[in-house]
Amino acid sequence: MTHADPQHGHQYISGNESTAAPKFEDSPMAPPTWTMPEQSEFLLSWSTLYEEHHATRNYETFWPKVYVAWFARWPIQAVPIDPALMTEGDKAALAAALKKRRGVR
Repeated sequence: MTHADPQHGHQYISGNESTAAPKFEDSPMAPPTWTMPEQSEFLLSWSTLYEEHHATRNYETFWPKVYVAWFARWPIQAVPIDPALMTEGDKAALAAALKKRRGVR
């Protein structure tokens, strides 16, 4: 027996029939990505070098290069900042940096 989940567009088989995974081909949206478009382009630019390392399964020198380049462009805020200790200029600079990091223009 087939059961439909109209809210999510999935169909399931139950009863004595074999269990089937949900069908997503009718889903109107692609899964969300964790990167901004600029970050996706950055990662794709490393694909040729990645393939070279993948052939030998030795990523020892690959990932450190990617990490250094990534965090040079998108650094992590190392210490949480207490807004009460920030000047208005600090707050404006932080807001601008966060907008840029999130891809908000």
